[in-house]
Amino acid sequence: MEFKHIQKLIKDIHSVELHVIHTTEDLKKLLSQGKLESDNQQLITTLYEAHQNDLDPLFVETNSDCHFIMFPDSDCYYLVGPFTLEANHRSLPYLKRASLRSLAELLYYLIFEKQGAKLLFSEDLEASSPLPLTRSPLTPDTPLHQQELENLMLTAIREGQIAKVKELLLLNPINKENDSIGVLSKKSLIRHYRNISITTVTLATRAAIQGGLFPEIAYTLSDRYIQALEETQFISDISKLMTEALVELTRKVSQEKQLNFSPITNKAREYISNHLYEPITREDVADFLMISPNHLDKVFKADLDNSIARYIKHEKLNLACELIEQQHYSLSDISESLGFHSLNSFSKLFKQHYGYTPSHHLRHSAK
Repeated sequence: MEFKHIQKLIKDIHSVELHVIHTTEDLKKLLSQGKLESDNQQLITTLYEAHQNDLDPLFVETNSDCHFIMFPDSDCYYLVGPFTLEANHRSLPYLKRASLRSLAELLYYLIFEKQGAKLLFSEDLEASSPLPLTRSPLTPDTPLHQQELENLMLTAIREGQIAKVKELLLLNPINKENDSIGVLSKKSLIRHYRNISITTVTLATRAAIQGGLFPEIAYTLSDRYIQALEETQFISDISKLMTEALVELTRKVSQEKQLNFSPITNKAREYISNHLYEPITREDVADFLMISPNHLDKVFKADLDNSIARYIKHEKLNLACELIEQQHYSLSDISESLGFHSLNSFSKLFKQHYGYTPSHHLRHSAK
């Protein structure tokens, strides 16, 4: 997964920032922006220099309620924070202490694409005892080798085989849990299954992209389901959401494979999908493909019976609809980020396309 998507995922789930540090000077500059006391800056810098050979995430707790998680990669260093563990703190993102391990495990997996991270603590640098996550997230309690099953699932997603994905999902152990198990009765178990499901959706997203689904579509869909997984409080709902995510990703791959468009149209659609957060014109797409705008329009209309300008507007509005449903962004932010001239013009176009306003869709999504 691209780093910017990992940053966004960590920000959306845990409300904290993820930074990449390449040198001690980079670290000092970042710490100075956070207005840390000099002794705390020195503590983090010292740990940064001493922790280069240990890949496990390290939780750094300062004496000013300004905390970090940090760990190195082969050519850089990752820093998560600052955040606070105090619920009444107003100037920093609040993170529950119980969420530290889940954040460290998720981030470690997203960056290194493997499990097994141990969260170390700066006060003693002794290994903690996190809930073991050594099994593959797609592994059921069957004699089938776990790597073989995971490969079967990811291959089915890449190939758009919906029936096969549903068959393999029936083997998932989460589907066998009791519907009544809630966050208050077995909180650690809930967190365990959330981590498994988030990891599974991440793997499935990558497989869908490899199968031909445009990255922006795949990541938007993934973000929506991961947010829903974080908010649910029952294991049975986690199972349903993970199943829905994998089936939906596979369905979109299948739909993409059934389209028999020309190479020009496919490349144009991919370019548009990757630049939805920018102002896009048919001239931009034509320049990218090194053909004339008129020829691009002719090919595009033959394949899709639609002009490229209308297609761009359609894709931007579809993405806007997805972002509204996530309920993490204001309508003005969505309008601005997608390059609409104003919130008013965005609302008019949205109503023309869907038959109701963005505000109406937001209210309906919140129910």
